[in-house]
Amino acid sequence: MLPKKFPQQATIGIFSPSGLVSDASKIEASARYFQGQGHPVFLDERVANQWKYFAGTDDERLAAFNAMLRHPEIDVVMASRGGYGLSRILHRIDFDEVLASRKIFIGHSDFDIFHLANLAHGGVSFAGPMPTVDFYKPENSAFT
Repeated sequence: MLPKKFPQQATIGIFSPSGLVSDASKIEASARYFQGQGHPVFLDERVANQWKYFAGTDDERLAAFNAMLRHPEIDVVMASRGGYGLSRILHRIDFDEVLASRKIFIGHSDFDIFHLANLAHGGVSFAGPMPTVDFYKPENSAFT
């Protein structure tokens, strides 16, 4: 199933499904960038959690995913970064709910496992830039 068309003023939800965010200021700078482009941003309250080298426990990261999935105003769900950890919770994601949401999911690196599982369930998601890697810089490239 295809996600909804990207709205002109998409509401972007940022969460951390994998590795810990070592510098939360990058997410905040990315949020300001998106807001400056006219996109409201919701940062998951657990976006900067830390448990070992993950962005929170498995339960916290799954709760963050579900919060983004179920938030009625969010159009685009974006992983803050890659790393490792999404494979630990992938089997607990409800892909029927993912498909029904028709939300746009964006990320790469560790998020690629989500793309593959989503595709296996008939969904479409997008490998793309992420806040702690690509959007926090004072001068973002036109390509990004």
